[in-house]
This record gives sequence, structure tokens and C-alpha cells, in this order.
Amino acid sequence: MKKFLLVIAIFSITNIFSQGLKKEAIEGVWKVERVKDKSKKAGAKEMIEGFGGAYFYFKKSNNFGIKTTNMSETFSDATKRLIGTQWKLVGNEIRVGTEKNDFSTMVIKVISKKDGFYFDLVEGKDQPLLVKVNKQ
Repeated sequence: MKKFLLVIAIFSITNIFSQGLKKEAIEGVWKVERVKDKSKKAGAKEMIEGFGGAYFYFKKSNNFGIKTTNMSETFSDATKRLIGTQWKLVGNEIRVGTEKNDFSTMVIKVISKKDGFYFDLVEGKDQPLLVKVNKQ
């Protein structure tokens, strides 16, 4: 029975994403299941570990939040820029920031694949990081 409900839930979410992203489909909490791409850039290890335990919060009020179970000084410094930001959906991208900075603090490209959903994270000028996510 659980498998049947899981298949129905995945089909429903996949159907929503195949018709184009809608705000309602993004709203809620998304948990990072794993970090798919691993950068060899200096200092990237702490960021990868931080995102490995991260939860993304997309509130109906358009407020944005991110928390992690693997906090490090590097991850904390990087996410301080996200405090007090909001999110908006533009095509297949979730843009995080403020109206003042044209929602350019972080860009998250939403990707749907056979094995689930991914957020391709582009923070400022840093290299993108691909994370597999599940909606909670």
C-alpha cells in the first residue's frame, strides 16, 4: 500500500512539473538527500557537507529559509546572505533575494529526472552544485 501511495505521489508531482513549474508545487520544505556533484575547489568540502544536511524552506508568503544539520563556519558565512530573503519562480528557476537586488542572491534551477528532483544551485559567481531533493 505504501508503495502504491508513493507511486501516486511521485506521478502527481511529476505531472505538475511536466506542465511547467507552479508556485504551489514549490511551496513547502525540501530536504537534500544527497549532493550529486562534488567540486574540487578549495573550501568546497564544508559547503558540500553543509548542503548534504540541508532543508530548503519555500513559504507561501514567499519568505525563504535554509537550515542544515551539518553547520560549519563556511556554510554559515555563505548562508548569512540569505537571511531575510524571499523567493520567486521565474520559468524553471527559483530566484532568491530581494526586489532591491532583483532576486539575484541565489538561483536554483529545478530539474526533474527519472530518479527524482534536483536543485542546481548557483550562488553568485560560485560554481553550481547539484543536489537531489525530496519534498517533505
